Amino acid sequence: MIIYGSSSIGKVRKDNQDTYMFDTLEKDIGYAVVCDGMGGPGGGKIASSIAVSGISKSLSALSHECDEQKIRQTFQKAIECVNKEIYNKSLADSSLMGMGTTLVCIAVIGNICHIFNVGDSRAYIIKDGGIRRLTHDHSAVQELVDSGMLTESQARNHPNKNIITRALGVEKVVYYDYFTERVDSGDILLLCSDGITNYVDDLELSYETL
Repeated sequence: MIIYGSSSIGKVRKDNQDTYMFDTLEKDIGYAVVCDGMGGPGGGKIASSIAVSGISKSLSALSHECDEQKIRQTFQKAIECVNKEIYNKSLADSSLMGMGTTLVCIAVIGNICHIFNVGDSRAYIIKDGGIRRLTHDHSAVQELVDSGMLTESQARNHPNKNIITRALGVEKVVYYDYFTERVDSGDILLLCSDGITNYVDDLELSYETL
């Protein structure tokens, strides 16, 4: 298992509120977390850093003894803790009011990948020359796509594409999605924020990754 990451401020924004972390615990066990923060001067970076640190700390204990139920319990406890920490921190400091963060996380044990997400940061699998999105955006525009009112192509250029309907730290309770996916030797798992997906379509992502 090989894991690597990269982040860039780009040419538009003055700061980068993305945070990520990854680790390989054994040759066939590893995890990766990507968060895209939002809100207040510096609040987004604080929120994403809290989330990545807390989730990573919990996932660092992964082992072959962890079944699906154990992994879900571990993650649920971690996400509840970081959501509470971000939420309380925003209440205690008016300059951080409304801060929050998206989250996409994978935990791979053997040939099973466990995927968790909140918001519109995404996970993809690149397999046999094709690319497939594993996560489902929690966003206003995605709801329009789901209802058939927009196509995926129209959604990429919609003026409300950055409005998300779920985020860590914004409310007392947060809901996340969970999926599993079988992975085989040679498969590539890609985690990214909307800093990529707002500008690069899925097909281009597979070319750039390969």
